Amino acid sequence: MSASVLHPKGPQRRDCFHRVKKLYGIRSKAVHGDNVSDECLAKGLDDSFCLLRDLLLAFVEHGKEYSEEDYEAAIFS
Repeated sequence: MSASVLHPKGPQRRDCFHRVKKLYGIRSKAVHGDNVSDECLAKGLDDSFCLLRDLLLAFVEHGKEYSEEDYEAAIFS
């Protein structure tokens, strides 16, 4: 959903999707106690901050909270 809100269909959206997926993988490893290097955690934290910043800016530009219909339109249009 994040990638769909932030980018139109195409290579940028796909790249964003893969970056978010990678962040989720880092988060899962950290939460479940797997070995994750400090460097990987720091990069994941920084990238997560940037994603959150970009999403907050998109919400402000949208002018209201995204509804289920807004997400579906972003994903499927």
